Amino acid sequence: APDADRPTYQRQLATLADGVARDLLAQVDKHPRPESEECLAAVRCAALWAECGATAMPADGALADLTAAAQATVWSACERTVVALVQRQDFRPARRLLREALADPRFPAERVVAFRELFSTTYSGEIGQLTAQALRSVQDGREIEALRALRRAEALLGTLNDAALSPTRREEVGRRLSWGYARLGERRVVAGEHEA
Repeated sequence: APDADRPTYQRQLATLADGVARDLLAQVDKHPRPESEECLAAVRCAALWAECGATAMPADGALADLTAAAQATVWSACERTVVALVQRQDFRPARRLLREALADPRFPAERVVAFRELFSTTYSGEIGQLTAQALRSVQDGREIEALRALRRAEALLGTLNDAALSPTRREEVGRRLSWGYARLGERRVVAGEHEA
């Protein structure tokens, strides 16, 4: 656009972005499942629209405030969604969202500890789930399934660096794995399969 017309277009873009961002945030406030990934996507979209408006009109304080508020809402919506996924034992999607958040350069430093703790929770939760599955399989006499679940849990634990699980959590998860292998070994001893 010619220089003389640019301010008009910038104001129109800023007005459009402001309206869309506010509409999306209002929809999120009324959403029946605020912890859903759908709701998180709407919050992220609102933040992008607000940022677009603030970029078009950098001197507009109201747009700058809306952008900051929308971005802060992204992190709380992400945390809420991750917690809901962990409660449903959907650990992989929860980790995906956590990785995306932690990789974002706008991610606030004051939330890093809480998000890393959630990350750790997803791993210990999945390992616990696999261990519990192995124990149920042992009780039902499905030893091959039990061994498979224990090996998957052990492999998952082996992929983690020290930052992903605290020493206390790593020890707790290790105890669960040992207990699962002990139960499987005990069953084989009772069956007379001493070498196995």
